[in-house]
Amino acid sequence: MIHPIEGRLLADVLTDELQDSQGELFKGFARQIPRMPPKAYRWVGEMEEIARTFADLSLSSQMVEGAAALYRLVGQTELGEETPAERHLGQTLEEVTGILASALKEEADHP
Repeated sequence: MIHPIEGRLLADVLTDELQDSQGELFKGFARQIPRMPPKAYRWVGEMEEIARTFADLSLSSQMVEGAAALYRLVGQTELGEETPAERHLGQTLEEVTGILASALKEEADHP
């Protein structure tokens, strides 16, 4: 989502804040998120299974249901069509988040 904040994009403000306050965590995101898309489809079922286990234990399953929804979204984009051995898209954190933001916008525009 893009919102101007004093002439800056919200994404830029949040990125700067995360880099400043949680630099090592941000570096981990930047390394790991681009590696995830070609494998995302495999994790949907795992997250759904964990959600059912949580529900069976009367625990909230919302977090893992959200993870399943995120992995499902990734798998439905061009990012999810690639294989780990044959990658061309989403080589950086910015590319992955840009493609996912476009997919979310398209989903919101055409429910």
